[in-house]
Amino acid sequence: MIKKYTEEFKREAVQLALSNNLPRQAIAEDLGVSKTSLNCWIRDYRTNQPPHADSDLPINELQAELSKLKRENKVLRDESDLLKKATAFFASQKYEMVGLAGLEPARPYGQQILSLQRLPFRHRPIS
Repeated sequence: MIKKYTEEFKREAVQLALSNNLPRQAIAEDLGVSKTSLNCWIRDYRTNQPPHADSDLPINELQAELSKLKRENKVLRDESDLLKKATAFFASQKYEMVGLAGLEPARPYGQQILSLQRLPFRHRPIS
């Protein structure tokens, strides 16, 4: 005897099978259907679903957004590489602070500073 099941019953059976971690055989036995029928319903459900059922955006907009994000990702990666190279370059240079004049290259160890820079300082008497 061939049993006919309603579309609603099939849809609920598929949702139950996909949402639980139980074996399909156990779910099929609980519902009173064969495992083969349940597997066929699941296969039909998956083939009839649109590829992006969770999204509200059409596929062409999703592809446009994906390509935009890929371009942005490439720009950010290039900027990151440039900053890494600049960091490595400046880390290899040795600098020391000299007054308010800014930075100047470090002198070899033990070399004396022959001239001292005057700092812009005005002495005001205490009143």
